[in-house]
Amino acid sequence: MLPFVGGVIVSLVKPILVERYLLVAVPGVVLAVTAGLVSIRPTARMALWGAILLVSVSQLVAMFVLQDKEGWREATRYVVERADPGDGIAFYRPFGTVPWASYVAERPAGSDTPVPVLPIFDWRRGDLNLPRDLRLSSLARVEGRFDRIWLLVSQAPSERVQAVRRVLRSDHALADRASFGPLIVELYAADTGANP
Repeated sequence: MLPFVGGVIVSLVKPILVERYLLVAVPGVVLAVTAGLVSIRPTARMALWGAILLVSVSQLVAMFVLQDKEGWREATRYVVERADPGDGIAFYRPFGTVPWASYVAERPAGSDTPVPVLPIFDWRRGDLNLPRDLRLSSLARVEGRFDRIWLLVSQAPSERVQAVRRVLRSDHALADRASFGPLIVELYAADTGANP
């Protein structure tokens, strides 16, 4: 109980109730649950195990069958096949660079791959000090360096995405848009012939 109670107390000053901080309590919790299960009658124990299994399976079905998945593999293929040399790519959420890097690594050598411009996320180090989303001021500074910028939008509130789009549309026009489940891919081009 000490890690959980300590986390609750510290969270009164600074919120730290995050799963990774409570991992140290897992062995103790498992031992306490096991001791509790051993002390009840076998028929009740089997019923409890059945209930736990049913809840677990229902959550797995909800997560892997019913939930609409973001198509990172398809989105990466879509962007790489349409990319021009010197394109930039911005991710609304920093964690987008992780599946992007993974699927780009599967592509054949020599493919034109857009340069990740924002946010730069070092997936090897897992830098958690980065912002949760794309900073508009940073995007405005980078935007002028690229004729074409791909924007990958994942898990974003619509009002924040509209603000990002307004910044991009100040110098670029929307030239292409595709959806891969909830994942949205947009191409903004400085070319005046781009579609609005």
